[in-house]
Amino acid sequence: MTWGIMYGSLLGVVAGLTFLYYSCAILLLGAEITAAFYRHETGATTVPPWLRAKTGEPR
Repeated sequence: MTWGIMYGSLLGVVAGLTFLYYSCAILLLGAEITAAFYRHETGATTVPPWLRAKTGEPR
């Protein structure tokens, strides 16, 4: 019968979506790491006032 054609193409779709998922996850991880380096080098971290009050820094 045509089981091989149906399940083969279904497996191809699942494999393609899995590849796309992991590719996007790696891309977003790289973007987060790049943003962290940028914030660290430029000192562009903004601390909300409610968090700053907990650390004991002046407002």
